[in-house]
Amino acid sequence: MGMVTQAVSLEELAALALAWGLWGALHSLLAREGIRARLQGWSHLPPAAYRLFYSIFAMLSLLPPLLYGGVLGGFRSYWWPWPWWPLQILLAGGAWGLVLWAEWRMVLAGVDNFGLRQALHHHEDPLVLVRRGPYRYLRHPMYLATLVLLWARGLAPADLATSLALTIYLALGTWHEERKLRRQMGDAYRDYANKVPIIPGLKW
Repeated sequence: MGMVTQAVSLEELAALALAWGLWGALHSLLAREGIRARLQGWSHLPPAAYRLFYSIFAMLSLLPPLLYGGVLGGFRSYWWPWPWWPLQILLAGGAWGLVLWAEWRMVLAGVDNFGLRQALHHHEDPLVLVRRGPYRYLRHPMYLATLVLLWARGLAPADLATSLALTIYLALGTWHEERKLRRQMGDAYRDYANKVPIIPGLKW
């Protein structure tokens, strides 16, 4: 379970971080309401199908930075060296459990994150504030789980550059999501935010 690394220059790592930054910027841009309205107008895409389009595009657009990271030696050795890999398994397993728990509570609340049901039934899901399951304890459990999964990975330079770039993106995304939810849900979300932290120990 040893690590496999290769010599990677700072310029290559900076280029990888930039690739992830461009992916994040494009991902965020397509989520903006004004851009969404323009794309729907140009493409004649039904409003209920936009979420599905957005999800598929987000996954496909992951390929360039993922492939470049692989070229630089990322993803070649997942495991941490002994005696740390049992901790890695616990962290990754707990994070995946949190993702599944949070997604299940979303499904039970009628929220379709991927957008397939919305596209098939030709209607957009109403805005729902989920307060059960992990959302009783964390406002963004999936973000926290993703953060843990990012850092419970390989330790090659390309992996670390990817984790750092996506951590910054998650932090910015959480800030933007908070502003949007406060604007859309008003006092209901502000009351929720006053009681439930973003991550343990941080309410904001």
